[in-house]
This record gives sequence, structure tokens and C-alpha cells, in this order.
Amino acid sequence: MKKGMCCFLFAVLLFVGSLMPAKAADAEKEFEDILEEQLRSTVHYYSENSFSVIDAYGMQGQVTKIVTSDDPQTSENEEVIEEYTSHIGIVFFRIGTKTR
Repeated sequence: MKKGMCCFLFAVLLFVGSLMPAKAADAEKEFEDILEEQLRSTVHYYSENSFSVIDAYGMQGQVTKIVTSDDPQTSENEEVIEEYTSHIGIVFFRIGTKTR
């Protein structure tokens, strides 16, 4: 019984492990699609589908977001700040440019 349970757990771990790279690949493809759209809409000299990722890093970091800015017209500080931990991605990439 114990041997059967160990084999079952091992099979489940192998199955879950095989799904993880697929999810990572899906997330990477989604990121590349978003990046491609952003480059098309903001960089006028960008040649479509020409970017290539050189390097990428990920880390957990503390993010500070100003929800409401302070009104300089008043003496009170109305500024409202949110702080939270988030996954931060840093990507270095190369793009191709349009030629005239």
C-alpha cells in the first residue's frame, strides 16, 4: 500500500511538473504579445515583430503607489500612499527599425 501511494504521488508530481513549463511558456508568449503591441503603438520607427529579448530578470519588490496627490494650495497633507509587494520584471531587448 505504501509503495503504491508513493508511486501515485510521484506520478502526480511528474504530471504537475510537466504542466508548469507550459504555463511559463504561455505567460512568456502573453508578455511578448503585450510588448509587441506596446512597441507598435509607442515607437514610430519600430519594425513590427522585430524585437528579441537579450536578458530578463525577475524579483520581488516593494512598490509605492500614490493614490491621491497632495494639494499644494492647502497646508494639510492630503497625499494617500499604498505600499505592496509585487513581482517586478526587468527585460532587456533589441528592436529593429524601419528603413526609409
